[in-house]
Amino acid sequence: MSENDNDKPCLVETGRGFSVKYKDRLLYSKYDPQKNILQTVQSLKILPGTLILALSPCLGYGLGELSEKLPEDCFIFAVERDEKLFYLTEINCAEKYNKEKKCILFSPEQLDELPALLNGLTSPFRGKFKRVLRIAFSAGAFLNEKFYTFFYSAMQKSIAQFWKNRITLVKFGKRYSRNFFRNISALKENYKIDGLFKSVSKPILVCGAGESLEIILSAEKNVSGKFYIIAVDAALRAFKAKNIHVDAVVCEESQIAISKAFIGCRQYADRAFASLSSCPEAASTAGKSTAFYTTVFDERNFLKQISASSILPAAVPPLGSVGLTAVYLSLCLRASNEVPVYITGLDFSFSPGKTHAKETFPSAQNLLELNRLNSKKSYASAFSAGTSTVSDINGRKTVTTVALNGYAELFKQFFCNARNLFDLRNCGLPLNLPNADFTTVSEHLSNENSFSCKQPVSPEKNAENEKISRFFRDEISALEELKDILSNGQNEDSRTRNERIKKLLECREYLYLHFPDGISSSLDIGFLKRIRAETDYFLKLFNQLRCL
Repeated sequence: MSENDNDKPCLVETGRGFSVKYKDRLLYSKYDPQKNILQTVQSLKILPGTLILALSPCLGYGLGELSEKLPEDCFIFAVERDEKLFYLTEINCAEKYNKEKKCILFSPEQLDELPALLNGLTSPFRGKFKRVLRIAFSAGAFLNEKFYTFFYSAMQKSIAQFWKNRITLVKFGKRYSRNFFRNISALKENYKIDGLFKSVSKPILVCGAGESLEIILSAEKNVSGKFYIIAVDAALRAFKAKNIHVDAVVCEESQIAISKAFIGCRQYADRAFASLSSCPEAASTAGKSTAFYTTVFDERNFLKQISASSILPAAVPPLGSVGLTAVYLSLCLRASNEVPVYITGLDFSFSPGKTHAKETFPSAQNLLELNRLNSKKSYASAFSAGTSTVSDINGRKTVTTVALNGYAELFKQFFCNARNLFDLRNCGLPLNLPNADFTTVSEHLSNENSFSCKQPVSPEKNAENEKISRFFRDEISALEELKDILSNGQNEDSRTRNERIKKLLECREYLYLHFPDGISSSLDIGFLKRIRAETDYFLKLFNQLRCL
């Protein structure tokens, strides 16, 4: 056998079927190629909603038997990273891969994007799976073991993230939708954040509410003139206490409770950068004016349809943390990559008894609630379930949670290639950014109160407002039609009625986004009764917003 033959998968007759020889190794037993995988399949106990990753299926032994024992809502993804083995698999058992047999073969090129697309809007598998099971169908799985381990982990994370998001939407989905439409109406009097992109030419300082914020608050000289300061919502009160004006405060919280953080602070923030899904009352009280951005809280047709009409402001990735959003916006605001961005207060950890910097909203709330019977309330956070002790950037012990640590990891992944992004913090989890000393940086900067910044005034404000008004008129008309069908359509041909309902619901997922079974629309009578109740709610809301 030549060296080139070693690089090609070859069929080898064993007397009990074919094995495959590839890279000087047999991928199946030379005595009984099918025995091991058939025993594995036979011993499996598969739970409903399971996605099975068939790693390196090669000749497809065991796939037919596995398909036959699958529960109704399970499926097999046959994956092969090696191109030569993929072609071998495709040629030898193409008939085993089809939807009827609940098995699909994916090429090496498709695998990198598969975890992200699994629960995409157009995916037929959206919301179908609750768990992942991997099975090595041949020794070919060990030729790319690191990739398959990573791929399996990515698929697990994709499914877990989908269901985490679903739980959040069931709890807050209706609130998100209500805030979203109310803030779209508020765009008539405010503006989109797009007009500020690439407008800031002075150094930008992004401030979270963590302990490291205190290096800014304790500075001997006011930093207002030296930096374009962006503060997160919980940090604004601390700047007020030190009589420091900030250029912008970022608001993402959807619940009205965050409004307390802005009491008396309106004059200390020139602008509020608010998500369209944030609490409207908070955005209106946080700053002297408001610039909106879009957070895509779920991948749905109604968001795509509104975006296509050019109503929505620029979209910001759903990063989950207001601090990460503030950093993302700062990178969009700077005039060029040469403008430095400094971060502090984004610690993603805390000390026992001190979860935030002094004078911040959470710190002030904690002090207000202390009494003789509850004098150590702030220590509960450090010892609650889900917390852990880790080393911070100085090697000292600090406390973090699963969520905070996840945000720190996301920060490192998302901003790893950002130029001129510097870390001013003196504590917190490592973020893999170049360090900078605040005192040194501040001394080298001069006050630049007259820095250039584009004014976010839309030259076609009337046209923008007309688009918004037209959107609400169209939605009211569609909801009234849907309401009439659901209330008085019993005499209509069922097929025609169902087609009309499907068409109307196709781009109005906000009606059922928060339903526990609201992954997709349904013609089930119970589902439609709930839809009918929601039409009244949103009709009332849209009529109110149309009149504003």
